[in-house]
Amino acid sequence: PEVRRRFARGSVDRFEVCSPVPVWPVEMVCLGHDNARLGAGWFVDKVVVRCDSLSSESGEREIVFVCGRWFSLDMDDGRTERELHPTASPLASVVMVIVVRSGR
Repeated sequence: PEVRRRFARGSVDRFEVCSPVPVWPVEMVCLGHDNARLGAGWFVDKVVVRCDSLSSESGEREIVFVCGRWFSLDMDDGRTERELHPTASPLASVVMVIVVRSGR
C-alpha cells in the first residue's frame, strides 16, 4: 500500500479520536505545528468534527470550524497555532465583496 504524507498540499486528513468521557459538542479546536521543517506552513480552510456515534435524532452530528488562515511564521500574521471556534454555518462568518466593472 502507498504511504501518503499527512498535511500535504491539497490533501484532506482524517483522524479518529476516542474518549472515555463525553466531549460532544466540541466547543473549540486548538490546531498548530512546531515549524520544525523548511516549508512547514499550512493553509487551513476548515476543520470538520463529526460524531458518527450520535443518532441523527439526537441533534447535529457535525461541527464546522472555519479558519481560512495560514499557520506559518512567514505568512499571514506569523502564528503557527490557533484556537478555532464553531461556525453556525460555513457561510455565516464569510464576508463577500463583489466588484463588477463594466467595459466602456
